[in-house]
Amino acid sequence: MAALYFQYLVDLFQKVISYLPFAARWRIEEQKLRPDDCFVHDEGSTPLAIVTGSNTGIGYETARGLAERGYRVVLACRSQEKGEAAAKRINERLAKDGHFVRGGEALFLCPLDLSSLASVRLFCNRDGDAGEDED
Repeated sequence: MAALYFQYLVDLFQKVISYLPFAARWRIEEQKLRPDDCFVHDEGSTPLAIVTGSNTGIGYETARGLAERGYRVVLACRSQEKGEAAAKRINERLAKDGHFVRGGEALFLCPLDLSSLASVRLFCNRDGDAGEDED
């Protein structure tokens, strides 16, 4: 009798497991997040974000998205020329799309090479120049 009951539990467990992918997929689709839900900040202040690798690819798109949502974004790139060009592209797009009204902007302070501690120290010391008031 115990073996039969155990087999019943195993079969029941396998049925439950077989439904999990559908249930997980249903739950994710039910609770979709909007992009604006992910970046919440006080309306009275301009938040600051530092994005590494922001001259191309995912870093660039992240910096652009944050700037469109009203963030002051500091682009942290190894190349000064590429960083300044990316900041210019982001700011031009913000001006064209009318997002400057929200207060977002992209700026490039100095090159940052994360493999060099001297470069990280220099960047951290320059980070105060981003225009944010310190308490």
